[in-house]
Amino acid sequence: MRVCVGMDTCPHRSYSYYSSSSAADECSLKECFEEFAKADDVDEYYCRKCKKHRRSTKQLSVWRFPKVLVFHLKRFSFSGYSRSKINTAVSAPSRLSLSDLRALSKERADRGTGYALYAIGNHMGKAFR
Repeated sequence: MRVCVGMDTCPHRSYSYYSSSSAADECSLKECFEEFAKADDVDEYYCRKCKKHRRSTKQLSVWRFPKVLVFHLKRFSFSGYSRSKINTAVSAPSRLSLSDLRALSKERADRGTGYALYAIGNHMGKAFR
C-alpha cells in the first residue's frame, strides 16, 4: 500500500509505503479498511522540496491487490503515555469484495478483488510483562 502526501500550494508529492480507529460499538472489516484508506488532513507537514511547513492531505492507495490479504487490527488506542483497549466488535464476512474500492487501486478493472475468509485469530488475555 502507498500513502501519498500532497499540498495544494506545492506540486511535489511525498510517498511512503505500508506492507485508525473509530469509537463505534460495531463495524465491518470493510469499514475498517475504508477508514484506514480515507484521505486525512495533515497540519504542518514539512515539504523537503519547498522547505516549508504546509497544510496537506495524505491518501492511501493500493497498487496491487495481493492473492492473500491479511488484516491485523489495532486493538489499543494510545494518547500520550496512556493506552486504552478498543472494544469495537468487528464483523468479518465469509466473502469480502473490494471491487468498489477500485479508486484506491492502480490495477486493471478486470482483475479480481474478491477474498474468501480462511481464518480468524482472536487473542484474549494479557500481554507478558
